Amino acid sequence: MNGTDSLASLLTSPPQIARGWQERVFPPQPAAGASMTATVPGDVWWQIISTHVKLLTSAVVANRFLDWRVIDPDGNALLVVPASAGIPAATTFRMSLAQGVPTLALNPSGTNAGGLYNLLIPSGWSVSWNLVAADAADQLSELWMIVQKFPSDSAYTGPG
Repeated sequence: MNGTDSLASLLTSPPQIARGWQERVFPPQPAAGASMTATVPGDVWWQIISTHVKLLTSAVVANRFLDWRVIDPDGNALLVVPASAGIPAATTFRMSLAQGVPTLALNPSGTNAGGLYNLLIPSGWSVSWNLVAADAADQLSELWMIVQKFPSDSAYTGPG
């Protein structure tokens, strides 16, 4: 028997997915040149409703590439959402990802938008704004997420 459906059919009182609640999450400000990572706490699972970041690139000539990732506890990026084309030097770039946005819309002079998958992310996993080909002086800021949280004891009944 595989999966929650098989397990739940054996229980006299099968577990239910508890109603979640939404919160704004503000990950810590990373050092210059670093990516931003937030780990799902042990008592909840997360569903990311939306997330936002601002990137200020240094004057060092090179294109940077920004993506958003879901990372398992072993550090493997299991989902990578490209959030930009090449971002040139000396640029302020804002990116918002949200569920329900169908395509990537790049706007060089303002906030850019892209879609997120509707995923339930387990405790101990992480989400990350990742900067590829970054300069040591590039800075991520204005980091926030709107997260639907679900108690971990009611969101999962299968083996680890």
